[in-house]
Amino acid sequence: MTKHDKINQSVVFTKSVVFTRFLYVKNQVVLSLILSLLKREEECIFWGFELFYSGYKTELLEIIVKIYYDFYAVLNPTFEKILFQKIDQCNLIFKENNDIKEDKETPEFIIYNLLQNLKNCYSSIDIFMLKILTEKTTIKKEKKVNKEWSEIIMSFDFKEITKKIVCSKNPNTEIEIVLDCFCKLLPDKYKETDKKIDIIRWKKYKKYVKNHTSFFLSRMMSFYKLYKDDASANNLKTKKKHYIVFDVLDISSDINLYNSSNDVILPRKVLRFATKFSIQEVEFLELFCSSIDVKHYHYNWLYYASFSPIWDQRIRENNGKIDNENKSVEFDDEDIETFYEKYGYEPDEQPIEIQNRNIGALRPLNKERIDEFIDKYNKNGFINFNENFNEKTIYSENDINKIEIFY
Repeated sequence: MTKHDKINQSVVFTKSVVFTRFLYVKNQVVLSLILSLLKREEECIFWGFELFYSGYKTELLEIIVKIYYDFYAVLNPTFEKILFQKIDQCNLIFKENNDIKEDKETPEFIIYNLLQNLKNCYSSIDIFMLKILTEKTTIKKEKKVNKEWSEIIMSFDFKEITKKIVCSKNPNTEIEIVLDCFCKLLPDKYKETDKKIDIIRWKKYKKYVKNHTSFFLSRMMSFYKLYKDDASANNLKTKKKHYIVFDVLDISSDINLYNSSNDVILPRKVLRFATKFSIQEVEFLELFCSSIDVKHYHYNWLYYASFSPIWDQRIRENNGKIDNENKSVEFDDEDIETFYEKYGYEPDEQPIEIQNRNIGALRPLNKERIDEFIDKYNKNGFINFNENFNEKTIYSENDINKIEIFY
């Protein structure tokens, strides 16, 4: 675990704020990435590179893996192989700090292609919503599901299946039990070779995601599709989708645009040109993130930006010292002018329109917004949440504010 990982865990726990390169709230950038992908908007590239160029390169890869399993794995199973190939390729470059030749794929090129391909894929919110509606209440309110895996698999009761997965004490053992059940229940469609592939993918998945629920559920959904073998499981949405590789010359200008350092612009004007999209315009943001009062954070903006790798580097290059007690960053007289001449973004002095781009205006979360999210994004799902779940078993008014993002 890196220093920044430790800092960010603390920040998430205290519901504090971390600013990215262009002083967006980091958690909201992640959510904007997810939702713009679901809406199949080009904006997803901007949010992905805002994380990348803020220094969250490895974490962005982990987020992409989570997004794939929460929203895309069920309908795009063949994408899994190429996903891990590209993720491993990026991590090898980061680890070895390789010099990339012009004719080779750079991490930026790989990430651009991954996001573009996900954007063009069909998505489903089944797995994500099963986690949201089950994980937060199961451990506290529900007893462990004592049914055997074979029995619970054949029930196709995904609420019960998710409870059993959440309560799994030894996922390494249980995933093999589950896959063995698949082999026995559908020997003609799920074979030992499929099991071996799934075990390999499980080991790769564990490298990037600590929570095992999404992988288990994606396999359960895949089995469901095999077992039903009807029009809903065999239509165009589930057939093999070819991975599109964009020409490096065609996209280089786009990537360079997102990597712009804005050196020719006065620092106080950078945010006006760099914040191309507004967090505030992203729908359903409050579903994933608790509402917090962030107005006063702009007055200590550099302190909250210091948690981001890129700003930490800039501060230290100018001999700045982070004062956690006073939530400030201090410079010697000879360094402070140099720093602010280059990075004095002055977010508190920006027009309200610019300030509102960086920080999303969150509304209180309620059941109606959750239902609205399901209605809008459950077009390709296999689960009818209205039929299979009811308000008492999903969420009460006291539970709603405990629902938080898994990223």
